[in-house]
Amino acid sequence: MSPLSGKLTIEPSIRGLDTASMGITVYGWRPDGSLLLLARGDRRAVVEGTALRRYLAEWRLWGLKHGLDVSDFQPPILVLFAALTRSGELVLDARAFTLDAQLLLRRDVAAAAVVPMTKHWVYKLSEYPPERIDVNWRCYLELQSSEIYWDQHLPLVAVYLHGPDKNVVDWITELLILTADRRSNLHVDFNIMGLSYHVGRYGSIEKEGYIVVGPAWRLTSDKASLNMELDVSFEKPSAVPSYCRWVGRALYCFYSADEKAPTVTMFGPGGVDYLAAIGLEVDVAVARYITVCSQGNGGEQYVSIPYYVNMTMTRPLIVHDGVSGETYLAGWAELAPYSMLGRSKTFTPFTRIARSWRYVKLGWATGNRHVSSYTLAERLDTLDILSAGVGLSLKMLDIGLLGVSIGMSSQSESFNIASASFLLKQPYSTDGRCKLLIGAYRSPVLYYIDGRSYPAALMYIDAYADINGCRP
Repeated sequence: MSPLSGKLTIEPSIRGLDTASMGITVYGWRPDGSLLLLARGDRRAVVEGTALRRYLAEWRLWGLKHGLDVSDFQPPILVLFAALTRSGELVLDARAFTLDAQLLLRRDVAAAAVVPMTKHWVYKLSEYPPERIDVNWRCYLELQSSEIYWDQHLPLVAVYLHGPDKNVVDWITELLILTADRRSNLHVDFNIMGLSYHVGRYGSIEKEGYIVVGPAWRLTSDKASLNMELDVSFEKPSAVPSYCRWVGRALYCFYSADEKAPTVTMFGPGGVDYLAAIGLEVDVAVARYITVCSQGNGGEQYVSIPYYVNMTMTRPLIVHDGVSGETYLAGWAELAPYSMLGRSKTFTPFTRIARSWRYVKLGWATGNRHVSSYTLAERLDTLDILSAGVGLSLKMLDIGLLGVSIGMSSQSESFNIASASFLLKQPYSTDGRCKLLIGAYRSPVLYYIDGRSYPAALMYIDAYADINGCRP
């Protein structure tokens, strides 16, 4: 974005698209979870300075309540395009970017954004609606309905550790470590996922594909930490260090006074399969946009036509400790034995993914094995922003599930955000008598981003123990 004078001007960048008309709508996602219409325009949209500063002021106040300055995070702008081409096509698209609120809250500063528009969601208008809509009409994508889901548990990494015998877990597994971390001076993006579809005359649904729309919220500073580790052990220590304390069956260890997040060690009773996971608490909005068309510049006649865009967007739950002054992303960890899987936060999304996605074998582990979201993305030829967080267990306004994604990035690179490490017991880990078959899951659909389509590859890890020849 480039500085101008007091407002935000948004223009599409169009290549290879012979448009007869184009309508643009601009929305903001407010701290209370609602979506706010900021501007509407023909071929360009202008968010007036008063509306822009009011929107950003809400986020500044929200930040103050959560121990964040406006320089620590960036709220989103969502831009939706609807174009009619001279050849009788309806082209829909959506893009999101975040705003530098610290800069734009100054009254003498505004910006212009050139947003690339792609020909990814394209519909022929020959069947519905009737031929009355032609190049003299103008169409927009407008919000039809939305829902907000507060305090959702979003798994970043989950491991299902199981085998053919009820004792297999504590026979061969010494330690399982799950981590979620961020590197300093890197952005953490919570991305919007979108799906477009058309409802036909007789209720048939034609889907036009999934896209990564852009960030719904961006963490830009180290003030709100993301640093979690869960150690799963099956042998309790004889002595508990002074820097650790018991909370139920979990041992929380703070290794230094300035460490904002503990290492959590959980101990199971043994003899059963386990589902272990760590994740974030997030707020999620799901929204449906419908295509609305008007005739002529005056818009004398409005017609809603059944071409839709559904989106999911998320942002983290920020916790501010008024006593210590610390601010952090709300995280959680769990270790669920087989008898408690139904009450697990992770069980429903993990089960749904395992049943409907493609299983991918990653290899055998005979000693130690480390799997990260970065290496998983490389192995399955996808992006690391599609390997953490996709697959929330929410119904998506009657038309399927999108999920959300979380990614870490600088201007030119992206990095690992989640990992799982396996350490097998001696002597089984050295003589090869016991092995873990490590697998993950690949999405059946592709997500379009930056000119290519990629699968999602979650850090939902299946670890199956082969115990032939290694019974104690």
